[in-house]
Amino acid sequence: MIRKNITFLLVIVFLFGAYGLCGPLPKAEPEEVGMSAEKLNHITEVMQKPIEEKRMAGMVAVAARQRRIVYFEALGEQDMEKGIPMRKDSIFWIASMTKPITSVAVMMLYEEGKFTLDEPVSNYLPVFKKMKVGVVTRDEAEDKVTITTVDVEREVTIRDLLCHTSGLGYGWGDSELDKLQQKAMGKDEDVTLAEWIERLKDVPLKFQPGTKWEYGISTDVLGRLVEVASGMTLDKFFEERIFKPLGMKDTAFYVPEDKRDRRATIYAPAYEFEEDKGESKAEDSDERDMTLRPASFTYLDGSSKKFSGGKMFSGGGGLMSTAGDYLRFCQMMLNNGELDGVRILKKDTVELMTRNPIVDIHEKSRKVGEFGLGFGIHDGSEDGPCKGAYSWGGAAGTGFCIDPEKELVTIFMIQILPDEGITFGEEFRRLVYEAIVD
Repeated sequence: MIRKNITFLLVIVFLFGAYGLCGPLPKAEPEEVGMSAEKLNHITEVMQKPIEEKRMAGMVAVAARQRRIVYFEALGEQDMEKGIPMRKDSIFWIASMTKPITSVAVMMLYEEGKFTLDEPVSNYLPVFKKMKVGVVTRDEAEDKVTITTVDVEREVTIRDLLCHTSGLGYGWGDSELDKLQQKAMGKDEDVTLAEWIERLKDVPLKFQPGTKWEYGISTDVLGRLVEVASGMTLDKFFEERIFKPLGMKDTAFYVPEDKRDRRATIYAPAYEFEEDKGESKAEDSDERDMTLRPASFTYLDGSSKKFSGGKMFSGGGGLMSTAGDYLRFCQMMLNNGELDGVRILKKDTVELMTRNPIVDIHEKSRKVGEFGLGFGIHDGSEDGPCKGAYSWGGAAGTGFCIDPEKELVTIFMIQILPDEGITFGEEFRRLVYEAIVD
């Protein structure tokens, strides 16, 4: 009987260990992996100051080197008004940190032969057969703007979507094409991803595919490609093919009722409220009131459809996650596609995703230094990350960096929207690199 019980327990640990019974990664003493414990402890001291000044409600930050955690702290509060302390497993809206996960899903299907990267996406999403490029002409004398369209010189490819060279922006700007996109795409709360993508028939591309780089809704389109190619909704594909295998137990497009107490509140800098009242907004971030107040963005409230089970699954920015969960995703990438015996991608695929295929385009558009298939790639010119490190961030201040040369992962989680002028994540990463002694 005792032997049977022991066997049963071993089976349970084997089946559920990675998914719920263990931490994100094993821990190490900093000196064991070439880090200074004193300098890592100094990070906590530095990060406490903006919390005390109410420029940051709270944060969760983690650093792992050589597959082991050397720093993992939760500081401040996840809700200042209610006095709820931040937890290591607090749940954050990670916004555009969703994009790398969607890109990995695309490359998993690419490995399975579902499509090739350089074929037209219209083979799977027919709405792209009708795409045109918008041309804006302005008659200054009559103060009149006209939008005409021309044929695409070539169709949008899957690679274009991964690299953000598709001609699809976000519609955030003030140009006539941006305004047209805003009007055509509308809000996404009450439609499925498939229905939302069909609205693209009324959106002209901003430039010929493959000629420029512009950050936009390309990765949301890829989310729909995943659905069509796999026969699964995006949330189910993520859950069954990525989250469960990697043990990412708290990552999803919505926060279940039994986890709402871990949802970190989104805050906004006070200057945003001053602007709402019609008062002048300081242009220099050093002059702005960066103290925080609860954000007035009601669509981000924890009880809203966006975070409680709506129909729209945004592959570009819809996921909720924890620092520990996202660490497991990052470590899988750093391990060339494998974690704890589970292989998500081939090594060659990871290498393909994390090198820059469009150097000339970036030099022309001057938008970013480098960009791969779903990740921003560091060129080694800034402090910290080595050449070949890759990273991305989210609109509410979350961010990660994976550095293969240093065998290092850093993740920083806060909830401040907009995060313009907020540099806590960059400061955390810089301090981690300063703690490397070997």
